[in-house]
Parts: sequence; structure tokens; C-alpha cells
Amino acid sequence: MRTVRALSGLSARGPGHDFFDFGLLTSPESGPAGATLVVKEHNSPSLDMAQSTLLAPPTPVVIDEETERAIDRLITKTDDPVDDLHSERQSTLLKSPLHCSWSLPALPESPELKRRFWTGVNVGLFETPYLPPLIPDFALAADVSAPRRRNSAYFFWDHGKMPDLVVEIVSNKIGGELGRKKQKYARWGIRFYIVWDPFLELGSERIQFFVLVNGRYRKSPDRFIPELNLGFTIWRGEWEGVADDYLRWCDRDGNLLPTSNEEATANARRADQERRRAEEERRRADQERLRAQEEKRRAEEEALRAELEGRRADQAEAKLIRLREKLRLLGLDPEAD
Repeated sequence: MRTVRALSGLSARGPGHDFFDFGLLTSPESGPAGATLVVKEHNSPSLDMAQSTLLAPPTPVVIDEETERAIDRLITKTDDPVDDLHSERQSTLLKSPLHCSWSLPALPESPELKRRFWTGVNVGLFETPYLPPLIPDFALAADVSAPRRRNSAYFFWDHGKMPDLVVEIVSNKIGGELGRKKQKYARWGIRFYIVWDPFLELGSERIQFFVLVNGRYRKSPDRFIPELNLGFTIWRGEWEGVADDYLRWCDRDGNLLPTSNEEATANARRADQERRRAEEERRRADQERLRAQEEKRRAEEEALRAELEGRRADQAEAKLIRLREKLRLLGLDPEAD
């Protein structure tokens, strides 16, 4: 027989549901190791929020002293290697762009508010302090902050929700990405699940995208998630010195979200283009100034030439007048033929 051991004050409200009670389901025979999270809803027919256009909000959770002591004893980090090199590179490539070139869509009721989010790479997700975590290659949670505890894992009870999206990177056939992990992520209510299989270990599809509908994952052909303002695509390029095919985030139009290095490179390129544009404008301005100076010089030369020709004409006219006077003094008519 299994009994429910409720945590003190462990309750929350959520949109689309009236009220939730959270507790630990504990087997007397197995002790705390057999515990699992129970979510019980009152006055609502379904726990699934996948039909809603809203993401699950954080809900306040209060825990008792005994559970707090269990949390403090958790081991959330070991020295065991868990990733191959491709998975390690891929995970960091998923995290980097979101913190420099992306934001969650604004909430209708607070369009000016910049929403918080948390991303984790190989961070354990704990549903209770009595069960081992799942450690996705990448996780994204909207409207939550970074974990507050020093043994920094993602604890459901600290955030009041599980992440909204997880990505698993397939490196072999025994990781359980389409089996036990998928089932547990669905049970946890993680709404979006991406399986990236770069070497086709699990079949002929490199990307499989699942959306939670009525408590079960349905495969979706979509490559954009409006609720997160986030798309994904396959990109062939170089990351951390290795050219390969990578899963990349993109916008609705398919434009890649740049990493911090790419953003810096793009900014430097734009600055260089602006510098060259300014230099070209200065060069053109100098050419215009020189052209204007040349036109002014030519105009001054024309004016001087006209002045000289006018002086010559005046001098010739004066000389002609003097010649006529001399002729008259000699008794000759200067006008006679």
C-alpha cells in the first residue's frame, strides 16, 4: 500500500486550472527513495496546458524542514564525464545565442516588461529530493530566475514549474531519448521537447520535435514555437574551431540567432562598414570641395580674362581717339574714306 505524505504548504494555482496540491508519494517499504511527485487538481478535468497559448507560470511552493534537510544532502554534481565532444559543443551553441540576441515574447498585459528566463546545460532537473534527476543536454524555463541554492540544480519546488523546453542530443542508441526520458518529460509537463540526432543513431530523422497535448507528446513538423518566439534549424558551420552540422536557434523568418562571438563579429563588421561609409562620404565631400574650388578658380580666371580683355578694349579705344585728334591737328578728316 502506498501513502501520500504531503509537504507543508506545497500548493499552487495555475491558469486553466483551479487549484493544485503537491505532495510526496512514499512507499513505506522503500522509504524516501520510492517517493515521487504527485499533482492533484481540484475542480478541473485536465492537468495538461498544451492546448493553451500560455506557458505554465511559476507557482509558489513552500517545503517543510525535513524536506529542506533532504535537499541540502542532495548530490547535484559529480566528476563523471557525461558528454562526448560534439554534444558539449552543441550544448554551448544552444545556450549562447539566447543570452545575447533573443527575448521572450511580451505579455499582453505588460508589453513593456522584459521577461526573465533561465537556461541550463547538463543541469539536473529534480522533481523531488528523493528521486534521481534527469539531466537534459539543454533546458529553457520562461519567467524564472537562476537557481538560488549553492548546490545549483533545477529544483521544481524552488521554481514552481519545470522548464518549458528541453533538448536531448543523441550520441548512441541507449540514451532513452525516445523512451524513458520522453515519458518522464511528458509526465512532468514539459511542453516542448526536441530530440537532435546528428548521426542518425535512432532512425532517419535528425530533428524530432514534440509538443505536449493532453499529457502525451505529439510529433510536430513545425520549426517555430510562437510561445517562446523561438525557431530551430540545422546549420552547417564552424563552432569552437570545428566545422559540423549543428542545431541552431532562429527567428520566425529562419534567420539565425547569433552567438556572442557572432554578434561581436557582426558589430565589428557593421562598425567597419560604417567607418568605410564615413570615409567614402569624407572622400566624396573632399572631391566636392576640390571641384568647387576648381570651379571657383576657373570662374576667377574667366573674370580676370574678361577684365583684361576689357582693359585692352579700353586701351585700343583711347589709342584710336588720340590718333583721330592728331589727324585733325594735321587738317585731315579722320572720318573720310
